[in-house]
Amino acid sequence: MMVGVRSGFLKTDHIASEAKEILILNLMPDRRHVEKNFFDLFNSTKRKLNLTFIVPATHKIKHDSLAVRQVYKTFADIEDNYYDALLVTGAPLEFIDFSQIDYFPEFLEILKWRKKHVAFSTFECWSAMALSRIEYHLDYSLERKKVSGIYETPVYSLLKGTKTIQVPQSRYFKINGLAKSWQVITNDKDGSLISFDRTNRTFIITGHPEYDRETLANEYTRDLKRGLSIDEPRNYFDKNKIPQKTWSRNSTLLYSTWLDLAENCKLRQF
Repeated sequence: MMVGVRSGFLKTDHIASEAKEILILNLMPDRRHVEKNFFDLFNSTKRKLNLTFIVPATHKIKHDSLAVRQVYKTFADIEDNYYDALLVTGAPLEFIDFSQIDYFPEFLEILKWRKKHVAFSTFECWSAMALSRIEYHLDYSLERKKVSGIYETPVYSLLKGTKTIQVPQSRYFKINGLAKSWQVITNDKDGSLISFDRTNRTFIITGHPEYDRETLANEYTRDLKRGLSIDEPRNYFDKNKIPQKTWSRNSTLLYSTWLDLAENCKLRQF
């Protein structure tokens, strides 16, 4: 096994030796499913890695609260440690003001902490939106309908061996503008953005490369049951309405590149 898990529902007895240490701040409600998605994605990179899943100590967890607290670590448990990489997931929070998020002060603390304790970071979906507002002072706009589906966009830099990249999108926001320090990897009019800030050792991804084949279908069914006005995820179902997973190689390439950058950053700066 290439990937070990130090904490979380997927905690393993096996911990990889001489492996890179990856810290994952899991803000998604369905933490079991999210863990599995990232575990599978990191396994696909064929790297020796250990994953540590944490949750904010200040968050009032609504789903599996007792179980989550039993298997997850918190920021207080790991704040003296150093990591090769930090990954912060998305969260269904676009329509909630930062001041109304219970763990937002702790989130801000982790943003500052990472600059001295982590070689490289990646922020996905809502956390990418939040980081762009907090550290780069970029505004964001909210869409009337969810941006949902598999979006294929041109690759402008950094990713080798491909001219386009497919990434699942599931969001209501769009980051307005680009920071001067960003090296844009891909971007389009719908806000499907991946950028790299070399100075701050940070990836910003508005999509969800880790999604498995069924995730968008399950979200679509859930949203329909809630009575939401939502379009069918684009470029996702075949003619028989069966989900097609077309983004696996792109996701592996993206996260393999991220791990390469993390390793190089550590050699130079840590």
